[in-house]
Amino acid sequence: MTVEYRDPKDLKESEYSRKLFPKLEGKQYELLLKDIKKNGIETPLSITKDNVVLRGNERLRCALELGLDTVPVTIFGSDNEINQKIHIVIDNVARKSVDFETKFKCFQELKNLYGLKRGEAGRGGKEGVEKRRSEERYLEEMSEQELNEALKQIDEDKFDNLWKSLSFEERRETLKEEREYLEVEEEETVMTEEEIAKETGISKDTFERGLVIQKSKELPETIKKAVFKGELPVRPVVELLEKSKETRKEVIKRLEEQLEEKEGGKVQVASIIREVEEEPSQSTCGIPPTPPIEEGESREFIVENATFPKCCPSCPFYENCSKKR
Repeated sequence: MTVEYRDPKDLKESEYSRKLFPKLEGKQYELLLKDIKKNGIETPLSITKDNVVLRGNERLRCALELGLDTVPVTIFGSDNEINQKIHIVIDNVARKSVDFETKFKCFQELKNLYGLKRGEAGRGGKEGVEKRRSEERYLEEMSEQELNEALKQIDEDKFDNLWKSLSFEERRETLKEEREYLEVEEEETVMTEEEIAKETGISKDTFERGLVIQKSKELPETIKKAVFKGELPVRPVVELLEKSKETRKEVIKRLEEQLEEKEGGKVQVASIIREVEEEPSQSTCGIPPTPPIEEGESREFIVENATFPKCCPSCPFYENCSKKR
C-alpha cells in the first residue's frame, strides 16, 4: 500500500476500537512513547478515507503527545464497515500482550461480524466456503485484462505509476497480496471458526468454556474476572461447576482467599478441587459422621448428648441419622 503523511491533528480514533479495547496504560504506554520519541513511527497507521484510525490508536496518542507534525499512514481500501471492523479486531488480537479477556472478546466479535452460528462455516455456511474457493480459482485463471481491472479497483494511481510496469505474474502476485483491501459486500465475507481460532489464539473449545463461565450463575464475579484476567485457568473452573454444591462452595472460598494473597502467577484450581474432595466430610451441624457403612452392614448414627440445630434437614447425613429432628 502507498504510504502517505498526515497531520495527526486531522486524524480521529475509531469509536468501535475504543469500545472493544482499553487504552494502554502505565509502563506499556511509557515504553511505546519513549520508542516513538527516539525512533519515530516506523509502522504506518491504517486509516479510512475519512481519516478514522483503524489501526494505530496508541501511536496516534503518542504522536499528539509528542507534538509530531506528521505521521505515516496507509488508506484502507474498503469502505465496507464490517471489513473495517474485522481489520480492527484482527490487528488488536495480534499484539503480544493480549490477555484471555481480549482474545475472548475478539473471538466473540469476529463470530458476530461473520454471522457465524454453531456448526456453520460462516455467512452462507458451506456454500460460502465453496464460493470463496471458487473465487480463488478464478484469480488463478483470470485474463490479463481482468487482472488489470482488479488492480485498478484497489488503487488506480498506483496501477498507472507502478503495477502496470510489472510482469503478468508479478501483477497476479500483487493482486493476491492486496486482495484483503478489495471492496466486497458483507454477504461475501467468510471465515470458519477454525480460522477465527487461529487469528485470536484461542481454540473453539476454550471459547465455549469462556461462554459457560460468563453465563454461570454459580460463580461469583470475583472468580469470573480472575478467569478473564488470566489469573485462573479456564478448563478447571468449568469443571468446578460440575462438582457438588458443597465442593463448589468450599473451593470458591479458597480461590478467593488465594486471589487476595497471591503475587503473580495462576492459582492452581485443579489442586484445590482435589484437596477439598479428599478431605473427610463434615455434617452441617459440625458433628462428625460415623465411618461409612460397609456393604451388607447396618449401622445407626449415634452421637451422645448431641443437640441438633435447625439446619439438620440440610445436612448431607440427614437421611441416615438416627438423631435427626
